[in-house]
Amino acid sequence: MALVLHSGSGNKNAYKALIAAEYCGVKVELTKNFEMGVSNKTPEFIKMNPLGKVPVLETPDGAVFESNAIARYVARSKGDNLLYGSSLIDYARVEQWMDFAATEVDTNLARWLYPRLGYWPYIPASEEAGIAGLKRALDALNTHLASNTFLVGHSVTLADIVMTCNLYHGFARILTKAFTSEFPHVERYFWTMVNQPNVKKVIGEVKQAEAVPAVQKKAAAPAKPKEVKKEAPKEAPKAVVETPEEEAPKPKPKNPLDLLPPSKMVLDDWKRLYSNTKSNFHEVAVKGFWNMYDPEGYSLWFCEYKYQEENTVSYVTMNKVGGFLQRMDLCRKYAFGKMLVIGSEPPFKLKGLWLFRGQEIPKFVMEEVYDMELYEWTKVDISDEAQKERVNAMIEDLEPFEGEALLDAKCFNGNKNAFKALIAAEYCGVKVLLSKNFEMGVSNKTPEFIKMNPLGKIPVLETPDGAVFESNAIARYGRVEQWIDFATTVVDSNIARWLHPRLGLLPHVPACEEISIAGLKRSISALNTYLALNTFLVGHSVTS
Repeated sequence: MALVLHSGSGNKNAYKALIAAEYCGVKVELTKNFEMGVSNKTPEFIKMNPLGKVPVLETPDGAVFESNAIARYVARSKGDNLLYGSSLIDYARVEQWMDFAATEVDTNLARWLYPRLGYWPYIPASEEAGIAGLKRALDALNTHLASNTFLVGHSVTLADIVMTCNLYHGFARILTKAFTSEFPHVERYFWTMVNQPNVKKVIGEVKQAEAVPAVQKKAAAPAKPKEVKKEAPKEAPKAVVETPEEEAPKPKPKNPLDLLPPSKMVLDDWKRLYSNTKSNFHEVAVKGFWNMYDPEGYSLWFCEYKYQEENTVSYVTMNKVGGFLQRMDLCRKYAFGKMLVIGSEPPFKLKGLWLFRGQEIPKFVMEEVYDMELYEWTKVDISDEAQKERVNAMIEDLEPFEGEALLDAKCFNGNKNAFKALIAAEYCGVKVLLSKNFEMGVSNKTPEFIKMNPLGKIPVLETPDGAVFESNAIARYGRVEQWIDFATTVVDSNIARWLHPRLGLLPHVPACEEISIAGLKRSISALNTYLALNTFLVGHSVTS
């Protein structure tokens, strides 16, 4: 059976697989008479991709969706090509640039282009954010291409194919010469790529957009003829009641912790001291903690896992901690925590120390984080010197702790994108060290960090062969790929468009929020349908 690609002939996402096929000598047939909005709504298509999105690749072993995952499948169909480079670091960097093309270039292009084509509501603030994000991404790409002909190594890789297809969409529809001239190395790279024989065979001649598309305006409703009103009999005058045209939005209820009396302890100052102390930790950080601590505004709590006898496998035990810290992210503004995995052999012990705003564990944490009930919680009595010394030891990761070795120590200061690589490392038995004293907004702005990732985004993985950025590319260092891409482009992007404006990280635009919530519901519904018949996303065990 030949590989069959379900898509229309002019789809830039389909081009990725078709170009990869040209480079690999793999036969991929494009379905004939594919009609968008019809062919992708049939029960047969929905069975292949529950979201009904294109393209989808039919293979002898089943269907694969998500365009980057399809391109990877095609590239790996023959093992004698160099589309993934020739080493592990090449492979990782191909992945990082593919993710960069999806999350930085394609996403921001869409925010600028699609509303102007009438696919999404046009919101000026959202367009401005999209253009700014795109310029930042192209500037980083331009810097890299100033000293590189291709993205990875000295020949075309799958990263170049994906990047070119995403840029093609922009160059052909909205990126005028006036815009792209700011990025001369990106221009040189793009025109070099689209004139490669294997690329040109699929895409054809490319003509750059001459103007930015005008915003699509809805046609005005036809005017209704005026009605001649008959005079109604006069009535006694009624009291005038003014009603607003729209109901005023209800103010967001404040977190009860925000209503507490002001505290002399500034939590961010403590977190900064903890992160930045690189030597003499006990004298500087531990003593600094007690100088800052406000027993009236904050409380300290010990926690101990109730079912220690279950902790017989090291990576499973550490995964429990990782998941717990990830779920605790909702109280980052009000808490600091340390979790220790104790013991050199099973069963391992989980113990922790938490600092919470207020005198009790916040109610919303107890209600929202199901892990809380898996631990015994004991309030620290700071008048007891023994308990105070125990607090010091946990802050400092003092080893041995209570006579036992420390297997691991984690601080509630994590990053969900870093968790991907750390959890993958546990499953693979690979040692990955998390950098100590990393301070967001400081550590990632240094020249050394910018050299590793020109956007200054985290996480970045340092390897013996160089650095790798983009969290999914790091976690990767088929179908596994399709679900990784689904998690990134469909689930994570919609959550971000809903959550980040509410956290004040992006402008809040109600229409955009509605779109993202609808997109998230649709993606989770599709995921729910799939998981009704599957325990895991791929096969019968955990994958990346």
